[in-house]
Amino acid sequence: MAAPCPRCSTPDDEAPLSPGAGALGEAVCGRCGGRLLEEAAVQRVIIDEHGIARDTLRELAGHFGRPTLRCPGCGQRMHPIRLREVPLDLCTGCGAVWLDAGELLRLAEGRWAEV
Repeated sequence: MAAPCPRCSTPDDEAPLSPGAGALGEAVCGRCGGRLLEEAAVQRVIIDEHGIARDTLRELAGHFGRPTLRCPGCGQRMHPIRLREVPLDLCTGCGAVWLDAGELLRLAEGRWAEV
């Protein structure tokens, strides 16, 4: 069974994520277009391309508001952060990042398409 979308699923109406549907192998919600970047994609898009250390990402958690979304990967609460003026949600448990529709394109400055 696919993990539910943390953004648009409700207890009465679960929107499943499609694993591996994105250009980076990320899970994608067919309803809202949000994406779950797991560790390898986070490494590629955020850490390698932007030169931001994983520890720096974790330090940002807690500075931009209270956690609201639940991580589809491990179930922990995800912390809202901003990176290069792009809002995203970071799971400090498994290191996954949730991006709403359009945020991957902005974060990757057009290098990765949202397919």
